[in-house]
This record gives sequence, C-alpha cells and structure tokens, in this order.
Amino acid sequence: MTANVRKSETMKVLKQDQSVMTLAEASSFLRVSERTLWERARNGEVPSFRLGVQYRFLVSQLEAWAIAQGKV
Repeated sequence: MTANVRKSETMKVLKQDQSVMTLAEASSFLRVSERTLWERARNGEVPSFRLGVQYRFLVSQLEAWAIAQGKV
C-alpha cells in the first residue's frame, strides 16, 4: 500500500509540473558533480524524488532551492 501511495503522489507532482531533470541534467544545472548531487539528494539536502531507483528533480523546486542557497 505504501508503494502505491508514493507512486500516486509522484504522479500528481509530475502532472502539476512537467519540467523534470535527471541527476545528470540537475548536476550540470547546479555545476556540481553527479556524485555530490546524488549524496545530497539521498540525505534530503536537495529537493528531489525517486522514480524507481533514480533521483529526479523538479526544475521549479531546484531553482527555488538554488536561489535560497545563494547558488544562482
């Protein structure tokens, strides 16, 4: 049941904002290594969600986070 709830929540998010980045795209956007971004996503330091075993990043959330961190 928990997996279904997470999947439905993810689908709602994707329907609201279709601008999604992969780990490689997001790391390029932030100008950090993929490993660094993966570790920060895993630790919950960067807004992200998992799609299977891979991390995905909503562009709007990542931009807001970067601005708040003084990265942009």
